[in-house]
Amino acid sequence: MDAKEPSHLDLLDSIKHNLNWHDWHPISKTLVKLFPVLLILLAIPLTVNLIQYQQTINQHASSITPTPTPTLNIVNVSSIAALKTALADNTVDEIVVANGTYHVSKASSQASDSLWIGSQFASRTRPVTVVAQTAGGVTFDGGGATYFGCISFEQGAHDQTWDGFNCASGEATETGIVTFGGYAGYAAPYNITMKNITILPSCTGNALVSPYPATDHAFYISEAVGGPHDLLFDNINVDGSGGLGAAFHFYHSDTTNQNGWNITVQNLHVKGTEQAIMLWDATLKNITFNTATIVNPAEYAVRYEAAGASNIVFENIVSDKSFYSSLGSTPTGVSFVNDSFNCPSCLLNTVLPTSTPTPVPTSTPKPTATQTPIPTPKPTVTPTPKPTPTITPTPKPTATPTKALSPTPTVKLTVIPTIKSTPTPTPVPPRKSRCVILFFWRFCFR
Repeated sequence: MDAKEPSHLDLLDSIKHNLNWHDWHPISKTLVKLFPVLLILLAIPLTVNLIQYQQTINQHASSITPTPTPTLNIVNVSSIAALKTALADNTVDEIVVANGTYHVSKASSQASDSLWIGSQFASRTRPVTVVAQTAGGVTFDGGGATYFGCISFEQGAHDQTWDGFNCASGEATETGIVTFGGYAGYAAPYNITMKNITILPSCTGNALVSPYPATDHAFYISEAVGGPHDLLFDNINVDGSGGLGAAFHFYHSDTTNQNGWNITVQNLHVKGTEQAIMLWDATLKNITFNTATIVNPAEYAVRYEAAGASNIVFENIVSDKSFYSSLGSTPTGVSFVNDSFNCPSCLLNTVLPTSTPTPVPTSTPKPTATQTPIPTPKPTVTPTPKPTPTITPTPKPTATPTKALSPTPTVKLTVIPTIKSTPTPTPVPPRKSRCVILFFWRFCFR
């Protein structure tokens, strides 16, 4: 008969019978004493490896050169000549104009103290901001000149922001206090932002006297090659009680010289003009007026005679006067969103912003780096008045504004090479290797 193969239980029973507990107990006590030593021996190489890894990480992190943060080149100026010099300098990012009142000649004269922002500045390749020392603290004064242009953006001027200025003391004779385009054959201005701009009541016109010609305006957008485009006007304040025809007037174009497109006017405050907003050109597209308060215009809040224009939006317009168009109350291409026309009660608690010119400060502004003076542009002939129609509830007039053209100076483009930035790798968080040694030490020898 075959012998039965012993199972693992039989083996355990055999060990229990053959091994005396008194023999096993000293061995177990020895093993218990040796166990912490074995753990320490295992922990030592692990700890060494962790320390070496941490040292490698630290060396790698110290070898990385951080990418320097670019700093703005800010220039402080206290004269029109210095402003224009800085504006022509492509290395300047921001121009701070000291608070005060500065005389400016009419822009179309292109004099040394006029703000004709034309081809002299179109060669810039970097955006620039021109800002008043404090909002409303800088006034450009025309000294009572006729055909007064406080600022004129022409000849491809681009990527500029003007913030915090007042225009005063001049008659907008058949033009605008601030103009974009209006000179056939010149490249259109684009990517221009005007913020916190005030047209004071000393900017005058003839719109409120017989025969009430709507030809003298605060902001005038007109013809240019390609059409003035991508313009933003934010927080614009116009007091037209001196006889201005409109706060914003869009007028005139031909097959080569278009009018404006992609233009937004927001937070507009107007009082006392003949009409606050006038659109009178078929080439207009993507024009938005969003949030406007129009108080006491002599005739209409909005006059629209731009048959053929597209995507014109009037949103959140509040006025005590009406919208008018010979094309009907809802012309094709025009959208009205949450507007309140003919609503005097909507204006009961309205307080329009005011701006008080700040006198020239006695302190000397922060000195700036020496810059090469810009040659004075050649003087041009004073533009002759252009016949424009008397605004009556009739279709668009056919009169064409005429202005004197100034020779375009030759400019040399300067291209700044693109600087490639090296991404900064994120270092691996350090391992807390000391915790391993501390753990085993306390476990073994407590």
